Amino acid sequence: LMRGRGAAMLLADEARRSAALLEREREATGLDAGTFGVADHSIGRALRDRAALLGADLIAVGASSHHAVGRYTFGDDAAAASDGAECPVAVAPPGHALTTTGLHVIGVGYDASPESVRALALARELAAHAGATVRAIGIVPAARIPYDLPLTDEVVEHPRRLIERARARLQELDGVEPEVGYGVAGEELAALSRDLDLLIVGASSRDRVRRRLHASTTEHLVRHAACPLLVLPRVAERSAAAEPAERVPDRAVR
Repeated sequence: LMRGRGAAMLLADEARRSAALLEREREATGLDAGTFGVADHSIGRALRDRAALLGADLIAVGASSHHAVGRYTFGDDAAAASDGAECPVAVAPPGHALTTTGLHVIGVGYDASPESVRALALARELAAHAGATVRAIGIVPAARIPYDLPLTDEVVEHPRRLIERARARLQELDGVEPEVGYGVAGEELAALSRDLDLLIVGASSRDRVRRRLHASTTEHLVRHAACPLLVLPRVAERSAAAEPAERVPDRAVR
């Protein structure tokens, strides 16, 4: 680490180069946008904090291109930006762009929780503007069967009954296509995202255990979703309790 005048000169030089880079990008894209630079050890945290300061309606960021070791070393900007953000965070995987004109199928991670109800409401609103279809996706957690337990007909049929029950409940929702996965929520949603133009997941629960599970799901989707991902903020829960909940799968996205 450098201190004193040397560090100040280095930071000033980096700020000038960053400003020049942003200006070139702004001119190349033709956007009527303001630019600014922020000094921070974490790009994702800087995006999240500056968005909160500006009262931004959305953070847009690209998914990390680093492998696991690279993410550990350099950090995951998208995951850091979505962790505790006060506004929705849109994450674009390589080669994709999040636009309303290209939306045909919008997926929603749905488990009838207040946060997923709000995600579904937003999906319906976007679908109405884009003429898209809304697909409500419930994930049934994979049952853990002890290795020494005999595979009786009842044991084998149990997951199928859970899936059928979850699908039946999703079919109670109006104007959506129901889809059910079985397994780990993040992995299943990432796999199903291959057939989507946008995937929306709701904010984490107030419950500590569910919040931890949701964070794990969100981090996996940020890194592995095949389509653009929209993560709604945790603050959305504050008014969700006043909205009627549509009951569907007992447990879906965690």
